[in-house]
Amino acid sequence: MIKYLIIIITTNCNLNCIYCYIGDQERLVITKDIIDKGLSLISNKTAPLHIQITGGEPTLYPELIEYTCKNIKKHLPMATIGIQTNATLLDSSIVKIFKKYNLQVGVSLDGPGEVHNTLRGKFTDTIKGIELLKRNRIKCRITTTLTSFNVSSLKKLALLIDLLENIEGIGLDMVVKKGRAKDKDYLFPDKLEIYSGIMDFMRIINLIKATKDFHFREQDMLSAYKKNKKHVFCHAQQGESIAIFPDGSLYPCAQTAGDKRFLLGHISNYKIEKYEFNNFTNKDKSCSSCNISSFCPGDCPSRNFYNGSKNKKLVCSLYFAVLKAQGVHYETS
Repeated sequence: MIKYLIIIITTNCNLNCIYCYIGDQERLVITKDIIDKGLSLISNKTAPLHIQITGGEPTLYPELIEYTCKNIKKHLPMATIGIQTNATLLDSSIVKIFKKYNLQVGVSLDGPGEVHNTLRGKFTDTIKGIELLKRNRIKCRITTTLTSFNVSSLKKLALLIDLLENIEGIGLDMVVKKGRAKDKDYLFPDKLEIYSGIMDFMRIINLIKATKDFHFREQDMLSAYKKNKKHVFCHAQQGESIAIFPDGSLYPCAQTAGDKRFLLGHISNYKIEKYEFNNFTNKDKSCSSCNISSFCPGDCPSRNFYNGSKNKKLVCSLYFAVLKAQGVHYETS
């Protein structure tokens, strides 16, 4: 059963992020017909379902965002809807769509001005977009891609988040060796840089969490796995997510989208409601003897696939630092 449906509105983007995993492949825009067929993949109209709208940059095509949301509400009224945006193109008409359909908004923000501009660009426009959301009483969560350029600036990012009062959470994604980052080893921080950066970051995050309801995704994942060892890293790992590429091809997740090695089929003839993802693993044999194995949900399976052994364990440093910062005691070897 599909529980997480990703609709990639376009591969076009108004930014040129140096690590973008979509890369410089053909620029595509989804059609209304593909959107309709994508929504028809969901046979159970009452089961829990989240639909994520993403890109490229989806706000390049607000009419397609509204069309998608309108039809979700019509045909899948129980579904929640989210959107991931760089926030640089937000205006009153787009924000109106967000409010009308109660979208869960995620904004990509990689650090303070100079750092964000190095990695993504248009920092000022991004902040203006977040402030526009605030004026319209829309909360958002931040997604930050960890690289060697911003790992030492995470404390400043946390302080910035505290100032932007409508931000209610953050998730940290490791850079992936795909697309523009495929041959850029210099983008990968080392383990000590990650540990130090996260420790500084957590000092501010813990202060924020003491004053308001704020979610740090990786911290929440560690807690969830500790409580329930059946908790998995993502829906793709369970064969419960599908990403619809703008041309109608189907993939397990947004990160694998466009990579023909993971092609599940085409929307015109796809029938299966669950697939076996034998190419993916979120842990390896060494994980069972790790000091934090009782807490650890593993890493993103597709990230493990693309990053290979050299960068496979970087997330471990993140987890160690998060647990240390929240006072969890574990044996050290």
